[in-house]
Amino acid sequence: MRRAFDPPRRAAQYLRMSTDHQRYSIEAQTAAIAAYALASGYEIHRTYADPGISGLRFETRPALQQLLTDVLSGDRAFEAVLVYDVSRWGRFQDPDESAHYEFLCRQAGVQVVYCAEPFVNDGSFAAILVKHIKRGMAAEYSRELSAKVIRAKHGLAAKGYWVGGSPGYGMRRRIVMPDGAPGQLLQDGDRKALQGHRVILTPGPAAEVETVRRIFRLYVVGGYSMVGLVALLNAEGTPALHGGLWTKSRVKSVLRSEKYCGVYTYGMTHQDLQGRRRGTRRLRLAGAWRPVISRAMFDAAQTSCRQRKPWMEDAALLDELRTAWADQGALSAKIIAAHPATHAPSVYKARFGGLLGAYQLIGYAPTPHQVRSAEAARRDRPFTRRPPRPTRSNAELTAGLQALLDRTGRITVDAIDEDPALPSAAMLSQRFGGMAGVYAAVGYTPTRRQALLARPRPSAGPRQG
Repeated sequence: MRRAFDPPRRAAQYLRMSTDHQRYSIEAQTAAIAAYALASGYEIHRTYADPGISGLRFETRPALQQLLTDVLSGDRAFEAVLVYDVSRWGRFQDPDESAHYEFLCRQAGVQVVYCAEPFVNDGSFAAILVKHIKRGMAAEYSRELSAKVIRAKHGLAAKGYWVGGSPGYGMRRRIVMPDGAPGQLLQDGDRKALQGHRVILTPGPAAEVETVRRIFRLYVVGGYSMVGLVALLNAEGTPALHGGLWTKSRVKSVLRSEKYCGVYTYGMTHQDLQGRRRGTRRLRLAGAWRPVISRAMFDAAQTSCRQRKPWMEDAALLDELRTAWADQGALSAKIIAAHPATHAPSVYKARFGGLLGAYQLIGYAPTPHQVRSAEAARRDRPFTRRPPRPTRSNAELTAGLQALLDRTGRITVDAIDEDPALPSAAMLSQRFGGMAGVYAAVGYTPTRRQALLARPRPSAGPRQG
């Protein structure tokens, strides 16, 4: 028990909050910890703060990392760490992870004290039990909040409201008032001021809209390749997103995005506390906003893209590298990416286990720097040679769909995606010209909702397999 004339014990305080909108503000935590320290005989000598950082992951919290580093190294001037409550220490999805970091402090002779909790962290059975329950509650709060946010976003997206991030090139975000009246345009970095406001997409500046239309026109009608479009746009000085240079990936993102024909696609991927994975509640809403190009032009671009991507044999890919070598006198990832006769460097890396493997097959001697870089990358993530993709005919795919129909009695997007014997519903839709073609291939009569969502693509008929 501490006596009144004992000197104050030296302590550090750890502060954390996720957003500015929550009640656990840094100022509120500081005031509560200061009052506790005064009443309990602590004197705060150092502050560790993670403002605006989630408590889910240790690797994203530099202040907590520094705190543990100082504690374990012995380079500290305190004997206790004061924390507002268990949730401020962390909302780790595994409660044992939270206990592990506290154990490291205790093992080094530093006690973790929770100032606003109703229990004393003295190692008693009651304290251990209540503390573990609190850790589980902190983790469960994050899981419940994540599920609520996902449901709310999906509901807003189903009404045509934009709940994503950047709108991309040629599009802008516009505020919609609670009464449906259009509000101001939002620029990059802007946020809506009131929670009752909603956001929709709208075509952006006239120059960007015309560039989008020109990209589609030159690709479909003019026969330009993506690399050719990159060279043309950069040579003309046409700025890309945020004023940068055009790249193949930026051109591809324009050509492959349905938003330019007024279609809102949401939930293609799913991000939750377990990470990012393929979405299970995908939404596709036609006519969500004013289109920049026609549906026919977009479908023609997708057909052209598929027709320009035949599977190439190894020898043909190596011939491309020999051509680039002869033209430039050297080879590198940058040269390969810029040369009009070659694929992207990632194609050769995936096919030959890295660029060095491709260089060796054509007799090219890489520079020492290239060798060191490749060896460092191989240590971080070993390459494996990707086998050729098997090509499945329409008849094989139809047989697989028929087996699914016989087994489940229905054909749905989710059922197709969950069947390990079938490719994705998106791939089948591309092969058969839309979900309507998929249904017709096996004689399945779709429901009214499926029929409404299965919009046929007249200009992208079924591919012959």
